[in-house]
Amino acid sequence: MSYNSLVKHQNLHEKAVEYIYTRNLQELSQLTRYMIADFFNVNQNYLSKKFKKETGMTISKFLAFEKMRRAEQLLKTRFDLPVIKISEMVGIVKPTQFRKKFQKIFFLKPGKYRRLFQGRR
Repeated sequence: MSYNSLVKHQNLHEKAVEYIYTRNLQELSQLTRYMIADFFNVNQNYLSKKFKKETGMTISKFLAFEKMRRAEQLLKTRFDLPVIKISEMVGIVKPTQFRKKFQKIFFLKPGKYRRLFQGRR
């Protein structure tokens, strides 16, 4: 491996995180680790191992977390959007799956979480 190649891959996890953060909601909803690996022209398994080694989290879990973080922001600010629409916007079409994932991270169901912020506008 050349020096330039080594430097390029040294901060791959940081570049992947930045790439994920800079995607708009529609792009994020469809984003996969395969697409990220393709963007950086690396093997998906290599990207996954490097990301996990540097962050302690798989890239798939990081993507799922970022989707839930964006959903959380929408739940707190876009009261005009039904929860199911927010679920779809972040790429999760099954409401029960969205509810479980959201509750696992934020310890409340999405509707209940939203109600905490509705009166604070």
